Amino acid sequence: MIIYISIYDANNNRFVTENYIIKWTKTGFLREIDKMNNIRAVFTDFSGPDLFQSNRRLFLVCQVSRTGSMHIDTDKSGRKNDYSFTKINSDELKRPCGIAVYDLIELINDFGSFQEKREIYLPLIQMTEKDCFESLIRKTIKDYNSSKDFARIQGFILSIRLIDSYKMKLLERYRQFYPKNPSYIARKIGFRDIILPEDVRNDFYLTIVSGEFHSKGNKKSERNIEVTVKIFNENGQILNNCFNVDSLSSMSSIYRSTVYYHEDKPRWMEILKISLPIEKYANAHLRFLFKHRSSNESKDKNEKPFAMSYINLMNTDGTTLKNNYYRLFVWKIDQKRYTESDLNYLQLPSSERDLDRLEQIDSPDYRQQILKRQKSTSIFSLNLKDGFIIKTVICSTKLAQNIKILSLLKWKEKTDSLNEILENINKLDGEEIMKFLHDVLDALFEIWMDPTISINFDRKIFDVLVHIIKHLLQEKYIHFQEILDDYIEKHFSATLIYPKLIECFKYYVENPECQTSYQTIVCMEFIFKLIIKSRDLYSLLNNGKNRIEFESDLDDLFEQFIKLMDMNENYPIDRDQQEPQPQQQRQRSSSTISAAPITPTTSNLIKVKLGVMKYFPKIIPIVLRLFDERSLTLRVIQLLSSNTEKEMRTSSNSVQTLACIHEIVESDLYRSYPECRRKLLPIINIHLHNVLTRMMIDEILVQSEKLDKCLSIITDSLEILIQKDSRAIKYDIYDFVQFLLQTMIEFFHFLREKNYNDFNLIRLWSLILTILYQMTDYHCLEFFNRLKNNDELRPFLMDLLKTFDSCTERSLFPRDWYDMN
Repeated sequence: MIIYISIYDANNNRFVTENYIIKWTKTGFLREIDKMNNIRAVFTDFSGPDLFQSNRRLFLVCQVSRTGSMHIDTDKSGRKNDYSFTKINSDELKRPCGIAVYDLIELINDFGSFQEKREIYLPLIQMTEKDCFESLIRKTIKDYNSSKDFARIQGFILSIRLIDSYKMKLLERYRQFYPKNPSYIARKIGFRDIILPEDVRNDFYLTIVSGEFHSKGNKKSERNIEVTVKIFNENGQILNNCFNVDSLSSMSSIYRSTVYYHEDKPRWMEILKISLPIEKYANAHLRFLFKHRSSNESKDKNEKPFAMSYINLMNTDGTTLKNNYYRLFVWKIDQKRYTESDLNYLQLPSSERDLDRLEQIDSPDYRQQILKRQKSTSIFSLNLKDGFIIKTVICSTKLAQNIKILSLLKWKEKTDSLNEILENINKLDGEEIMKFLHDVLDALFEIWMDPTISINFDRKIFDVLVHIIKHLLQEKYIHFQEILDDYIEKHFSATLIYPKLIECFKYYVENPECQTSYQTIVCMEFIFKLIIKSRDLYSLLNNGKNRIEFESDLDDLFEQFIKLMDMNENYPIDRDQQEPQPQQQRQRSSSTISAAPITPTTSNLIKVKLGVMKYFPKIIPIVLRLFDERSLTLRVIQLLSSNTEKEMRTSSNSVQTLACIHEIVESDLYRSYPECRRKLLPIINIHLHNVLTRMMIDEILVQSEKLDKCLSIITDSLEILIQKDSRAIKYDIYDFVQFLLQTMIEFFHFLREKNYNDFNLIRLWSLILTILYQMTDYHCLEFFNRLKNNDELRPFLMDLLKTFDSCTERSLFPRDWYDMN
């Protein structure tokens, strides 16, 4: 007896996992002694949507086959005696016996509240001669509520539980340390929704779906058809040990299907897993032999295959079979002349998709094409009414099923089509790219380093690189960012591409109307990692040669960022138009221009500018590896200064600018370089002053996001300073006192007058006290002198006293708080 256990998707009527295979004897003992007391399996790779979609119905399905004779015989005592239980003979019949199903909905719904294992009973539903596994599974699931009440005469008792993904990762990594580790981990048929970097697979799943066989005269034949599957190379040599036949990783060179009694149109729906080394795919093909299995044992021994089908594992373009259904031709065999070593069938088409490889003839009827090719061999003949359907699913991170990917990997063979190859990569989705990320990047940089390739391809290669990185930033592929980082640090070796990367990046910053401009800004972090790594490798090989040129090019790129931020959004950029004449320029400058309507170009410019503010801080630690920190500080100051008062009124601009400032404060440029911090603090505090002042003028209290950002920046800035020696932060505190203290007190008084009660009010008062606590005599003297010169001292002191008075009337802090330091 053989039991196949897997997960079945009732919505799509298909199995979604590999089979966990158990070989059992009639007396209740395992055939595999090594598996004794450890009949455990884990079905893995399921995502949240796979399990928790409201309309998803998953079932645990057990399919039971018996091995032995065609019919179950009985001895003189009336007991069934149908087969031997000690060893399965490779020629023994495999006959359908029954199924058992269990709805997993209850287990899934209880996940979180109940995660212990539970015992379940699955009654065995026996099959009749008219049943096949597929039809009985569908029927049982449809009538599940009634079928589960069958009498408990025969069945299975299983224990099941749902495991958290993090526990599954530990289990996969440290299986040898688990005393009761699963004997098998059954993978999902197909890649999981989120492809993990370590998920290296080379699995080939073949489903024997169905067949249709007609006898001469269209009479119903009474054949019991068995499919035998083998894998051969182009020389007719069998490839051994390719089929997984059980869950002990035992391999076989042959697979035999279930036999249905007197069925001309059998529906097998049998899934088998094939493990074949990558290098053997190129010249391998699957061969299916169809044989009648007689009920009479003596006749059965003399039966020979009556027909065959085949399919190559590789297409003519070098790609592997796509995940799809295939209807194969069934070639009748001249049994008197056929030998297993005969390879003449390889000259014949395996299916209709192969017909385009045959010689073209005048008649469009493909039957004539087949007859023409048949003349070379009389051993095989074709009846087009017959057919054999299979399904293939290849889960491989090394075998390309996409011709676009394969063309890139073999670009040297088609250099004249390089433009088309690069354009095709830009049309691929993320999943195809992630499977071959390492190889795709190697090919791209190899093209870019090739001196025979024209520089006209530079921007196209850059566009492909942006397309790849853009997918990496999606949540679905976020784990692959680690792979890219590892690739850059350990495998990237293109020493000459950093000028090309800078030049292409500069082009898109100069031309924000391009659609790729925003995508380039979004991918800024990884592009700069490549720039810095390329320059670093070049410097090591050439003793720092061209350092000044590199810093100049990088500084020019930063200057373009500044120019971009200074662009006026009211003047859409259209470089296809001619430059206006001087007279037109004078007329335009003297006329009054209102806000221009938002065109796609203007909208893209705004998006690009916001993108710069969002992603620029991420490159600071990368650039600091090879760029002078003082020059970088100057460019950061210019970047922040480009956000004018008018832009600060726009909610999206001001919030994004505050977020940018916050990341700068958290960067090494602010934390680790005191000289750079002193230069940055004035412009940062000016921005904070402008935001708080604008909120008071507009009396906008609902924009808590802005207020929260401001307070977070001040908090983190002061936290860094407080950790330093008081003498080292003298001038840093001076900037807070001169630019922010008065504004913060006014804003606090403003909030209290508006009866604004919020946690941010407490935060604001705490920050005011912190600054006052850090002030020395020097700070007080300088601050009061400035107020005197501006006649602001008396109003400030009045506001300060009012603030203290309001806080003493109603304390903002818990009564048991004593010291704010």
